[in-house]
Amino acid sequence: MADDIQKKNELLQRSLSEKEQELQTYKNEISKLNVQLRDLISQIGQELKMSQLIQKTLVPTEIPNIPGFDFSTKFIASMVAGGDYFDLFEHDDKFRFGIVLSCASGYGMSALFLSVLMKLSAQIEARKATSPSESLAALIKELLPSVQDNDTVDVFYGVVDRRTFDLSYCLAGDLAVLHQNSSQSNVLQLKNISPEISKNFHGELKTKSISLSAKDRLVIGSKGIFQAQNPKGDIFGIKRLEDILFLKKNSSVHDVRNEILYQIEQWTNKSEPDRDQTLLVIEVKDRILKLARS
Repeated sequence: MADDIQKKNELLQRSLSEKEQELQTYKNEISKLNVQLRDLISQIGQELKMSQLIQKTLVPTEIPNIPGFDFSTKFIASMVAGGDYFDLFEHDDKFRFGIVLSCASGYGMSALFLSVLMKLSAQIEARKATSPSESLAALIKELLPSVQDNDTVDVFYGVVDRRTFDLSYCLAGDLAVLHQNSSQSNVLQLKNISPEISKNFHGELKTKSISLSAKDRLVIGSKGIFQAQNPKGDIFGIKRLEDILFLKKNSSVHDVRNEILYQIEQWTNKSEPDRDQTLLVIEVKDRILKLARS
């Protein structure tokens, strides 16, 4: 009887020793995996920082001096997700200037969009009679063969003619584009004309136009602006942008820009943006006379 108990104890001890060795082996493997995971997270973080640096480098830091208009812009890179880009540029015809704002699903898609945009930019600027929808169609045609399944990009392209103060534009996707009429003090949202650009894009691109008067304003914001969420998950929304424009109608473009960004910061409880935030505020000066139409 005693011998049987002794044998069972020995078996149990051997079994326990084996289990402890297996557990130690598992702990060692988990420790190795944790190290690999930390290295991977660090590598992804460095790649994200590099992508942000590239993005910031490509975003214009100096806005061209265009008579008759005031500009205020801001780009805030996100540590979570990004892909915004904007530019303001004069055409070969110095009485015309272009406005581009794009919001891509990620840095990879943004880089692809920028590479195509830079390739075609000289052609776009040189084509004086080309409409925004035709320019955007040429860009999409060049872009689509390289677009991956989950890639998307929303883009606004507008052209202002300072001879007539008309804005012609094409909007593909979901961006905040607001026009504040100074004489009526109302704010009109310029709606999207076609869906966002994706691998299976089949949208119909159209050019629309509005007339700008003295003291009119344009506010153009990426998804990171109007889709910013508070801790409850509620989005900032277009209506709050409209309310800010109305309340700050007598303020400078810089004050309007700063107020929008401040209100978003308060809305999100100063948390890290979920995605890049890009904001453009443009105003027509009242001291520049509107030239007669030919």
